[in-house]
Amino acid sequence: MAECVQSVLAQSWRNYEIIIVNDGSTDATAGVLSGLADTHTDKIQLAQQPNQGPGAARQKGLEMAKGEYVQFLDSDDLIRPEKFELCVSAFESESRPDIVYGVTHYYHQDRPDDYIVWKQTSQPISTILPGFFSNRAWATSTPLYRHSLLVKAGKILPLSCEEDVEFDCRIGIQKPVIEFINRHLTDFRHHEGERFSVNHSNRERQLTDQVQARSHIFATMRACGLPDDSNEMKQFSKGMFLLARQCAAQGLAESAIAALDTARKAATGLDNKDKLAMQAYRLAGHGRGARLFNRVYDWLYRVKNG
Repeated sequence: MAECVQSVLAQSWRNYEIIIVNDGSTDATAGVLSGLADTHTDKIQLAQQPNQGPGAARQKGLEMAKGEYVQFLDSDDLIRPEKFELCVSAFESESRPDIVYGVTHYYHQDRPDDYIVWKQTSQPISTILPGFFSNRAWATSTPLYRHSLLVKAGKILPLSCEEDVEFDCRIGIQKPVIEFINRHLTDFRHHEGERFSVNHSNRERQLTDQVQARSHIFATMRACGLPDDSNEMKQFSKGMFLLARQCAAQGLAESAIAALDTARKAATGLDNKDKLAMQAYRLAGHGRGARLFNRVYDWLYRVKNG
């Protein structure tokens, strides 16, 4: 966390505020954050809340923010010293973009030189939708957003995973103007500790939150008129069917039913065999029958794909 904050304090553009939301940390983080806030009273505001997950934390920070532009950062992220200066210059250019982003490097925190460029952040992206429905092209820390754009999109869902993807999809329905800066501006770092969405430290909550986030994403798909036979819709339906089976395997019957219901609503463009598989799964129920179905389905998949 301290390195993340220091990367903001090192910005060449000085007209910024830092809002840190401590989302119920139980280690030494609270003391570190208090020390930073006490040292930089002119720049840092510190908010405390019981653990609610990243969605609620980002929404809390967004409600406190007064600036014209917003940068979301998680505790492991870093930004280059010139990021704000370059992005603000782009925001104030003739094109008046709503989102500005640059290249993001992804690497283990101990091996910064052994990086990959994260997803599509080394190339211009002209639109968020429909592409983000199947593959979010950047990391949460990659873009800067115009504050007014985020307000129009509504509140960030209080979830622990995929809330950032869902929020970007709602942003995308506004058809924002996006500008790309071909410079390395953001670092997305991996570490060996617990990260909710990666290490499955609370698998039940993760799956439940994924179902909720994707149900909202499906509503956005419908709102923007995405065709039933589009690749994004078909891929989404198959992903929801997988999520339904994962929920059933964990004994989360209610979430499994909700995921399967959304998968079937999105399945209009799928082949008949995929629709029949969903129908067979529905008839199997969400207990022992579902677990047996999963074993047979996975075995058939392995046979088919060698």
